[in-house]
Amino acid sequence: MKPSLAGYCTDDVQWTFAGDRVLSGKDEIRGYMADTYKIPPKFDVEYMIGEGDYVTAVGTISLLEENRWLEYDYCDVWRFENGLMAELKAFVIRK
Repeated sequence: MKPSLAGYCTDDVQWTFAGDRVLSGKDEIRGYMADTYKIPPKFDVEYMIGEGDYVTAVGTISLLEENRWLEYDYCDVWRFENGLMAELKAFVIRK
């Protein structure tokens, strides 16, 4: 069986969505993923930049909301610890 996304996160993982919410711990991440991504989103990664413990991804994400796909621009900044995702700071703007 494939591990869930939370399996690739530290126990004290924190996701910050700028101007929106902060999720702390694997249980909150699992709940958010189950509620937000009932239908898998469509990602288009334009580019990624990695340096040290950080990876930044820039692109677009499409989410199915009320029977239509809505597009957003995003910039995700990930911090890793021991090969696991420890922190996300996400900037998401609707197109």
